[in-house]
Amino acid sequence: MGTSKPLVRNHIAWNYPALTSSYKDFGIIGSKIRLIHNDVKEFPGSDGKWHEFNVKWSYADHTLTYKFDGQDPVKVPIIVNNIFGTTQVYWGFTGKTGKSNELNQVAFKKISNIPITSQNYKVYHKNGNALGAEVTKVNPAKPLEELKGVLTINNDPTSGSDWKQVGVRYKTDGTDTSQGVSYVADDLMINNKLVSKNKVSTGLFKTPSIDLNGNTLTPHDATENNFFGTIGKNTFSTGVNMGDVTKNSTSKIQFTLTAFDPTPTDGTTNLGRNYEISLDGKMARESTEKAVYVTSLPKLVLDKKWTDPTKEKPIALTGSWSQSSATGKIDSHALGTLHYAIDDGAEKTIAQNNVGPKLVSGIPTVGLSLNDTHKLTLYMTNAGYNEKSTVMTIYFKLKGGTLLLDKVKNEIGFAPVTVGKNTINKRDNTDWAPTVADTRGTGSRWDLYASSTGLTRTTDHKQLDGGLVYVDGQKSTDVTEIPQRIASKTTTSDDDITPIKWDDNQGILLKVNAGAYAGDYTGTIDWTLGNTPAP
Repeated sequence: MGTSKPLVRNHIAWNYPALTSSYKDFGIIGSKIRLIHNDVKEFPGSDGKWHEFNVKWSYADHTLTYKFDGQDPVKVPIIVNNIFGTTQVYWGFTGKTGKSNELNQVAFKKISNIPITSQNYKVYHKNGNALGAEVTKVNPAKPLEELKGVLTINNDPTSGSDWKQVGVRYKTDGTDTSQGVSYVADDLMINNKLVSKNKVSTGLFKTPSIDLNGNTLTPHDATENNFFGTIGKNTFSTGVNMGDVTKNSTSKIQFTLTAFDPTPTDGTTNLGRNYEISLDGKMARESTEKAVYVTSLPKLVLDKKWTDPTKEKPIALTGSWSQSSATGKIDSHALGTLHYAIDDGAEKTIAQNNVGPKLVSGIPTVGLSLNDTHKLTLYMTNAGYNEKSTVMTIYFKLKGGTLLLDKVKNEIGFAPVTVGKNTINKRDNTDWAPTVADTRGTGSRWDLYASSTGLTRTTDHKQLDGGLVYVDGQKSTDVTEIPQRIASKTTTSDDDITPIKWDDNQGILLKVNAGAYAGDYTGTIDWTLGNTPAP
């Protein structure tokens, strides 16, 4: 059992505290019976530095060997069943400082006979039959999109042993009722081997023999339901025993998921539900939690009744928009943006209200022609998701515009006339005739007519010998009670303003015959503006 030496302050020794043969009566007053210290190794007092302590167990030789810093190694014979009464034992470290106190610390630099393991769980978009980009918060899954879940399990090249009997379990976290993503049956693959087909086990895999708490389970042929099924809310599934992960090797588990509802949604974030995978094997355990981000798509619905907008008012769309998921749930917090472009021009936006029946719109028509057919494209995006609804295209013409007389004077007149001879007299100023305003669009046609009553003297209502005439070139036409066309035009702009102007000896003039009596005469001119179709 080694050599016993007198105790010193700072030392390392060994013995079997459970055996009575490990104790001796040293005859010391106050404490006669003490544990025999074998192979005592002294070392300097505590210096606050880390010291290396190596421990090696050889099952073949039934020998525990330890070594402190640069000292000679110490070998301790241990017949496990004889010493402990069992073959299942734990090992560790303890320390004693007598009446003094200090901080005792142990850090494991390397444990040579256990596996060094890691795992990586990712969910990917599908790119045909291959893996696409990873599903992330900025690149979330869309409702009803099929995804690929891939779990990669590693046993490091520097690992101390194989990772034995690895049980793989799956758990959905959270208390909400939404589905997030859901498993697509019959494609759970472990190292390219199918676990079950048509819900029937392929016989290649068993369930684990113990649960995560170390309780014994009765293994049976595994199906995918053992992996994705749960015992209760927020609990791990029974799991699938995927066998051993040998040193310096990688195992892979693959399965297909379908995206459903985003959870939760608040109009600004799109956090998916959390999913956790646990791997529980002999001498090592790993666990990974994964948030699978699922977005929802905005939907834009316009009322079926569509009438061409008018030139004077913005386009007022009637309809609704919503932010819905694969299962039809509506996100009542969602805020949206209406995107539109006219005639493939620059895209513009209008902020929307919360999801509801009313669509906020007011698309200006300034600068649009009246006669052309215009194209309006529309789609919705949602704040926080940046997902895009189906693009809608509407073709329209602007209705309306007006044709009217502007700047019509209440009183107009002619220069004084000397009676006693036939004469055609000029107007008394140049700003005499009305202005035609036509906003019906380029190419619209109009005609302006004029007629007058007879002119009567104010003192006795005697009618003037003569009257108003329309002079066009050398031609003079009486307009008394007979409307005559005095102007016409086909417009060249959508907002056409045409002042009626004549030279001094053209247009509406006053004809006075030689037999006319002197005096002041009055009458009325009727202006008639005709909406004539363009030829």
